[in-house]
Amino acid sequence: MENRIGRAFGNPDYTSDYYAASRGITGFGQVITPDEIRGHYLFGHRLVSVRGDVVTDANLQFYIDKAIESIERDLNHIIVATQYRHRPVNPDTPRTDLPSGQAFRWDDLYEFNKNQFANFVQIKLHRKPIVEINSFKLFDPSTGRVLINLLPWAKLKYEFGLLQAFPRAGQGLFTFPMTNPGGFVGQGIGLYPGGYDRYPNGYGVDFVAGYANARDVPLELVELCGMMASIMVACDYGDGIMPGVSSANVSITGISESISTGASAGNTVFGGRIREYMERIDRFWKENKRKYRGIQMGLI
Repeated sequence: MENRIGRAFGNPDYTSDYYAASRGITGFGQVITPDEIRGHYLFGHRLVSVRGDVVTDANLQFYIDKAIESIERDLNHIIVATQYRHRPVNPDTPRTDLPSGQAFRWDDLYEFNKNQFANFVQIKLHRKPIVEINSFKLFDPSTGRVLINLLPWAKLKYEFGLLQAFPRAGQGLFTFPMTNPGGFVGQGIGLYPGGYDRYPNGYGVDFVAGYANARDVPLELVELCGMMASIMVACDYGDGIMPGVSSANVSITGISESISTGASAGNTVFGGRIREYMERIDRFWKENKRKYRGIQMGLI
């Protein structure tokens, strides 16, 4: 019992590389552990079927991962630190600068807009929050060449994923660091690829989204992940504990025992726990969804 891992037991995992193979970031740790599902969220329930089949840690980890991915998608808010890299500018020309052996997920490129460019570039990244920016470039729409390396002047609102560019000291105040000046027209901050007011696949950004470490994940998100994973486990395995048994009676002369499981055709052994967690998740969604997802606005 003393070796159980997780925040709930005062023994959190903030160093493991479990997610490195799928998300590309080492040393993140774990948001929720299988031990916490067994000994905290489903406390008091032995995850063993009537045939003696045991729900393994690998089984529980699958549900944890599925719950985290579901929450990230629904909230548009990345939890586990994840490496994202921009797709090739032209589909028939693969990127040749990708680090060997590192896992990552693709991110689409962003449209170039002359008006936004002249206003110090404003890009709303597809993921948030942001841990760090690795690469920030403006590309030629035809050749895929790098026109400007914007990374040295990147300005970022980490929580909201808003990326801008503004000159730093040491360079001309109104001049971007151009790697191919011949592709531009105009002067100063108004430099942009000649002949285009806007075009697709202009900006490419490599970045890490999520929280830097599992210790940084807000407890309310940790709790949400634990409850959602537990609901999945309870739904899938509840019937395997006492399948089809709603009550049982044993009677011996002078002694009798009656057990009611609460199970029925529409109610599993974990029915009460499932309903409680669903109600708590519903409350979280109503009270906190806008805080994490934000409000989507647009101009017509």
